[in-house]
Amino acid sequence: MKLLILGGTAWLGHQTALSALSAGHDVTCAARGTSGTVPDGVRFLPADREDDGGLSAAAQQEWDAVIDVSRQPGQVRRAVRDLAPSAGSTGLSPPATCTRAKRSSGRMRMPRFCRR
Repeated sequence: MKLLILGGTAWLGHQTALSALSAGHDVTCAARGTSGTVPDGVRFLPADREDDGGLSAAAQQEWDAVIDVSRQPGQVRRAVRDLAPSAGSTGLSPPATCTRAKRSSGRMRMPRFCRR
């Protein structure tokens, strides 16, 4: 499977890339590269997600799946906007976002997009 991981140089993305690579996937990490390097055997695609068009190089390719490890909602929204047309499936709602519950009328509830 041709995977794009958004991140890959910090701990979570790096571990995700290692796991995908060991499972035999073709892995590319899109990141700034300021937190470290991608694992050996993984392609690095320079991208700054803070720039509105920062994922344009990734959007020009076809991906079987995209995995986003960001905890920044704005980055996730841009990734969905920019990459959904070129991705077979997306994991663009990171667990950190889904574990935050919203308080409503004194009760905790999960955001709607996290419910199954």
